Amino acid sequence: MKMLTACLGMWLATNAWSPVGQAAEAGFHHFLYVSNQRVVTVEIIDEGETILNYINLGGNHEFLESTNLLILDTTGGGYRGHLFKRDQADAEGQVFQVTDLVEPRHFQGYSILGNFRFEAPPVAVYFRLGARILELTPLTPEEFEKAADRVGNLDLEVENSTLALYDAGFRQGVGRLLRAGTPEGDPIARLVADRELYPPIVLKNRAPRLLSEFSHLPDPVVVRIRLEVTALGGLVNHSVEEGVDPELDQIALEVVRNSWIILPAILERKTSGADLVVRVVFER
Repeated sequence: MKMLTACLGMWLATNAWSPVGQAAEAGFHHFLYVSNQRVVTVEIIDEGETILNYINLGGNHEFLESTNLLILDTTGGGYRGHLFKRDQADAEGQVFQVTDLVEPRHFQGYSILGNFRFEAPPVAVYFRLGARILELTPLTPEEFEKAADRVGNLDLEVENSTLALYDAGFRQGVGRLLRAGTPEGDPIARLVADRELYPPIVLKNRAPRLLSEFSHLPDPVVVRIRLEVTALGGLVNHSVEEGVDPELDQIALEVVRNSWIILPAILERKTSGADLVVRVVFER
């Protein structure tokens, strides 16, 4: 049974990106890895979301962690994934997950949320699987469309994965496999080293407009808000840590309560509640 072409909808860019000659300046949105064990694509959607598609061509389950996605920009700055977003909440209301298992000869798509506010154009993507580190190859939209067509022809029922890839149009692998503990792999492995605790991440932080009667205040006009981010991503127990004026303090509280999105902390591979102090900066 061939993979449904509909699955490739999320593989296609939502923005028009430049050809190869200009891509180095603009950065890349699409990245690909192909071997006889797995096919992986990454598509950067916006400053808070990246799509990871994973095809397990091997005979064993693959253990994935959302925090093992790493994107580098042209300056070497690193941006790490934080949480997988579920299609719908589970029985306990959980909409996020940190880990997942991909069955043998199975396709799975993920929306990875995190801080992808790049200081410079993104140019490299890595995904860690234990001691193995997949280095994905950047592609232009034209190259990616061709690769997506080939993936659409991939027959997951063919037991010989090399033959299945060849029949789909892949004549060679794409990307590199690095390993932790080697000179090539260690620099990347350090950037995606396991941590016991990952703090909450502010995903959406709309700035309120400064009222005209406060235009005399010097920039920046900042209210510090203390709150708790629950394991489900809820924002509760808001209070003013450091205010400016009662009216502006109340506006800051309402903006955070009603429009901010903060991803929960991760503790030992599970989402966890955490206290947090945020800065609400008013715009003129």
